[in-house]
Amino acid sequence: MASQLGEPDAYRPFFYEIARSNPSDELRAGMLFRMLGQAHRSDDQSRQRLLYSWLTGEYPGSRYVDIARKRYNPDRRIQAGADAPDFTVGALKGDQTFSREDFSGKHVLLDFWATWCQPCIEEFPTLRKARRQYSRDELAILSVSLDADRETVTTFLKERNLPWNHAFGDGAMDSQIAEEFEVGGLPKPVLVGPDGKIVAAEGSRLRGERLLQTLEQELGS
Repeated sequence: MASQLGEPDAYRPFFYEIARSNPSDELRAGMLFRMLGQAHRSDDQSRQRLLYSWLTGEYPGSRYVDIARKRYNPDRRIQAGADAPDFTVGALKGDQTFSREDFSGKHVLLDFWATWCQPCIEEFPTLRKARRQYSRDELAILSVSLDADRETVTTFLKERNLPWNHAFGDGAMDSQIAEEFEVGGLPKPVLVGPDGKIVAAEGSRLRGERLLQTLEQELGS
């Protein structure tokens, strides 16, 4: 509740007190993880680095650490300006595969999602708008399902109009492509430019209407 107030001074001392003195290691780690997310969203890089070191150094066995490494590591591979990893992933249907080279010379939006992820499903209307607004020569969209079962996904999509490329990450959250793109939670959108460099890999720029704004900045209206 305190974090929803939007005023850092209102909750930060309370969070730090819990992180320092609560008897539960897991609760202390969870509070550090929450503060780390706040620092990341506010682009407070020095505080993010401090909290990341605190969390991973003091609670290396916590379930929050693996997620933090993928989402908030200041030195993570998947961030704006970095080269997108080479990848190969199988299509949801048929024997086709998709690779980074297939999208060279155009922007590609990688949409990591799953049928059990309601926030992922809520992004579909915006993705439809993006598909209508930009040609396939300008923007490719590749939705990569990280579900456990392929049939679940094909059944789910059967009556939904999602006219772009669909792939299946065999192995779900432990699949090779999920590891390559440091997917620690869903949805995870990643926008790659024509030069193969990551334009954005954060929900703050690639979800909802913010996605359309980012695409307009990159591709024009």
